[in-house]
Amino acid sequence: MKYAPQMLGATHPDLSRPDHLLWAATTAMGQLLSGEDLHLTIGAALATLGQAVDADRVYIFENHLDPDSGAPLMSQRHEWCAASAEAQIDNPDLQNISYEQVCIRWYHSLAVGQAVAGLVRDFPPSKRPLLEAQSIRSILALPIQIGSQFWGFIGFDDCRTDRLWTPMEHQVLRATAAALGNAYVRLKVEETLCANQAQYQIAVRAGQVGVWNWDLRTNAIDLDPQLKQMLGYEDAEIRNHIEDWGQHVHPEDRERVMAAVRDHLDGRTPEYQVEHRMLHKDGSLRWFLARGIAVREANGKPCRMLSTDTDITELRQSRERERLAGVVFDAA
Repeated sequence: MKYAPQMLGATHPDLSRPDHLLWAATTAMGQLLSGEDLHLTIGAALATLGQAVDADRVYIFENHLDPDSGAPLMSQRHEWCAASAEAQIDNPDLQNISYEQVCIRWYHSLAVGQAVAGLVRDFPPSKRPLLEAQSIRSILALPIQIGSQFWGFIGFDDCRTDRLWTPMEHQVLRATAAALGNAYVRLKVEETLCANQAQYQIAVRAGQVGVWNWDLRTNAIDLDPQLKQMLGYEDAEIRNHIEDWGQHVHPEDRERVMAAVRDHLDGRTPEYQVEHRMLHKDGSLRWFLARGIAVREANGKPCRMLSTDTDITELRQSRERERLAGVVFDAA
């Protein structure tokens, strides 16, 4: 699916380039995780990111298997294209591409959470034709994970300059790739369960997502008002500070959550990810899947964390019902 550059995306001229990139990533994550029409909001998010990093194309490839051999393939599903480049979404050469035949090293790198980036002129001669046919001079590809599965990747093309992507761009765009994983979970659930309205409503509620942006230097945290509403609070009722937000994590889960944060900030994990309980204003408990990634300074020191919290309470309850049903069936 392609998206016209004049229709989607946004810029913020009053911010410096690093702050603008953070703003764009937060905006894109909000677009991905709050829109009702996910195909449209994915396009809006790609446009926001493409304009923020001055890319010529931004696109999403999905992994799938060859029905005959079982070999991993990739196919382009979405694209935003600037006026400076030719759209490729209808290019048949970008469907059912064999990783093994074209870029097996990409598969191995992306599957373990690593980025693929560089100047096309520096790539091995056998890898250049497909990229050069699209006038790509510089490329950045970041994996999209759904759970522990390497689902696909988001790519950024520069067709005008021999560009080296900055560490800041790597870090911030990687966080958005994590949000893309959450968005596709919602899309898959909605398409699978739409025939069953009761299950569909559960899936939509379970897909509630809020975005937060934590300044590690000051402990100020920019909390999506929707995230507070998911716990029954108005925006003004919870101060935007990590200590205040942390008080709403279930006491028995706080140390586990902080351990996951420390593991990521210390570089032991490629992303922050943990399932935990939070305290609702009405006294009930809600389960959340928290996922995020740190933005680091040039010396590697983390300065921010961009994350999403997804309400998975109904999915957890459904999982538990299935588990109990399985136990009863086995016992019978």
